[in-house]
Amino acid sequence: MAERIILSEKLEDNKAAAEWGMKQAELIKKGEEITRRLVEKYTPIILSRNMQGSIPGENSRNL
Repeated sequence: MAERIILSEKLEDNKAAAEWGMKQAELIKKGEEITRRLVEKYTPIILSRNMQGSIPGENSRNL
């Protein structure tokens, strides 16, 4: 389904809207990359701490 929506009658407005959309897409992509790297870095640390907290008789805090 190919629908077209006219944003504005002015070409400049449509170009500005397209540029804004592309910038938002770049920011989303960067955010996803940062999130992926943080998950890769901190997941092993969190899992390690959770395993330490599950050992019977150990007096540690669960974070």
